[in-house]
Amino acid sequence: MFAKLENGYALCLSDYGDIKKGAQVPQVNELWSQVEQWLSTNSGNFEALPAWGDRLPDSISDRRDTAKELIDQSAGNARQRYVSVGPLVEEEYRLALQQCKAWRAAGSPEASVPAAISDWAIASGMTDEQAAANIEQTAAGWELVLLTIRQIRLSGKAAVDAATDLGTHDDMQNVAQPYIDQLNLMKSGS
Repeated sequence: MFAKLENGYALCLSDYGDIKKGAQVPQVNELWSQVEQWLSTNSGNFEALPAWGDRLPDSISDRRDTAKELIDQSAGNARQRYVSVGPLVEEEYRLALQQCKAWRAAGSPEASVPAAISDWAIASGMTDEQAAANIEQTAAGWELVLLTIRQIRLSGKAAVDAATDLGTHDDMQNVAQPYIDQLNLMKSGS
């Protein structure tokens, strides 16, 4: 079973073929064909995203674990909204920054511009220097986003761990939900 996430990925709700429960599959992933196979047996319709009540187990330990998993999942979804779609795009960003730092450390020699910088300069109509500055600015913004997401994620999980067991089905839900909401509101460009 699969539900469709806001970012267009398919969320696996139960193990299917090679896809494990909880996996998020983008359309560009080789596993997407298995999502399409499942869709063909389900009249082409995704399932609804599960409500909290469908996911919360009865024991306090399990309720805490589920709440923290949902916080982690929301943090992962928030991170993905800031990166271009495609496998290994984050690694591409890291490589561009690494090449930029090495170029800067060497004194930014015009005769030895790394491919990550020159390719971006050509593609965007910038000079090599402008492209390098843009890569650095983008990396600084990405780092700030990652640190913000990390702070919300860790604070939410700590709040769940510290929460009092009220013995209700939604006690941990009520603690985790504000953090999940914060993460769900984060969008690229905001």
